[in-house]
Amino acid sequence: MKEWPPIKAWTSISSIQGSRHFVAINYGVEHGMRWVNLVCVVNGSLYFRVPFEELTDLRLWMPGWQETFRKNGINKDVPSQIKQSCNFEDACLHLSPDSGLILSSDCIDHRPWFPPT
Repeated sequence: MKEWPPIKAWTSISSIQGSRHFVAINYGVEHGMRWVNLVCVVNGSLYFRVPFEELTDLRLWMPGWQETFRKNGINKDVPSQIKQSCNFEDACLHLSPDSGLILSSDCIDHRPWFPPT
């Protein structure tokens, strides 16, 4: 899934500070590289920027909110490639106009939460 702009719901294959489910609140392009800012669903103080190419790598991330990890008992720490790609300093909590999370948003076309079925 490499659609741009990105959907909103994402699941990390490995736990990131104890969490797996994130919302893509905004995105952009810097120096020709696409990036996405993610915020944790259950802990709003956990947010970071990840390169879009890594977000769409199914070895690291899955589109939507997946629950299969509980059944399989997977509880790994963050692999080094995710740790290195997450930028906890440049990320911000400003919402994109198409997020659908702003009450007064004039944008009619909101990004979808989940991939098309």
